[in-house]
Amino acid sequence: MAGYRVYLTEGAPAEGTVSLPAPEAHHLVRVLRAREGDAVTLFDGKGRRWGSTLTSIVGKQAAVTILSAEALPTPRPLILSIALVKGKAFDEIVRHATEIGITTIQPLVTQRCEVKLDRGRVVSRLEHWRAIAIEACKQSGNLWLPEIAAPVDVKTLTAEATTGAHFVASLENSSVPLAEALSGLPPTAPLAIAIGPEGDFTAGEYSQLQAAGYTAVRLGAHVLRAETAALYALSVTDQLR
Repeated sequence: MAGYRVYLTEGAPAEGTVSLPAPEAHHLVRVLRAREGDAVTLFDGKGRRWGSTLTSIVGKQAAVTILSAEALPTPRPLILSIALVKGKAFDEIVRHATEIGITTIQPLVTQRCEVKLDRGRVVSRLEHWRAIAIEACKQSGNLWLPEIAAPVDVKTLTAEATTGAHFVASLENSSVPLAEALSGLPPTAPLAIAIGPEGDFTAGEYSQLQAAGYTAVRLGAHVLRAETAALYALSVTDQLR
């Protein structure tokens, strides 16, 4: 579906007219300069979308008329567990991972992680990252808004390990190329990959991950920054879809 994209938390009805939430109406009309008659795709971040036409602009309000509805199959679970990094790098990780189609982003607080968040900042950061993910969905056309979990340490991550194939980015000599490790996996198998901070995971953290079933994988021939490693890993795993 072409046209503008609007996120609706609760979705839309199968037919009729829908008044857009004020922030979405403002962004659509005032920022993107949409006009009556333009095509608008509504989506709920859960794989559903509605084709519609912008039929009314009155002051700060805007409404669309529903033309069609569609629900996409649930995608393969793809979980990125990555150490918190400084500056706006984590924002870009969220943005690009959403564009590629990540289903879950699990921030990690590791022993060598330079970013520390107190409880109050965690809430604000999660809201900030969710807003970035919504914008990335609008930009890319991804209908699935990823879950962005509260930060945990490696011990908690491994204690809550889900089913499926688990990998950890590693520079160890025993690591295997990610593409090789992925070969032969069922096309619907859940995938999870853990990526450490700039200073890498500690030996103890590697031991915890490997004891929990994480396979050490190599991401290319060079040492990558955490954000580059995330994009590399997601690009390779995306080829299995």
